[in-house]
Amino acid sequence: MDIPTNRPMNLKYYQPFQSGNRKCVSPPMEVTEDDFKAWKNCMVCYFIEKKLSFSLVNNIAMRIWGSRGLLEVLANEKRFYFLKFSDDEVCSNVLEAGPWLFARRIVILKKWHPRLILSKDPDSKILVWVKLYNIPHEY
Repeated sequence: MDIPTNRPMNLKYYQPFQSGNRKCVSPPMEVTEDDFKAWKNCMVCYFIEKKLSFSLVNNIAMRIWGSRGLLEVLANEKRFYFLKFSDDEVCSNVLEAGPWLFARRIVILKKWHPRLILSKDPDSKILVWVKLYNIPHEY
């Protein structure tokens, strides 16, 4: 995730443990609960086909949702974008108003929740509402 460099951060080390062939870390519950609160009003978005630059996604997202309560756009190294909103109602409104396009590419939006697995499913199906006008009645 993009971490601002102008804010001081207090980091604490948690000893990893071995689980099978993996090393794992299990922070105390209060750490995870604080993280859950910090991400409560967040959505995760990604693009199925071509990747877009962070600056483009940030500019488009702020232009569309900045006045509706979008506070910050973050990204990780796998090109998942994290949209932090002012409250949960704004998140719901954005999800319900979709589908959304950024630079003519469909945006996949998911509401963040604890234990969300970040994965881009290339075989996923996307529901799209289509309005057709002037169709002859026999169809």
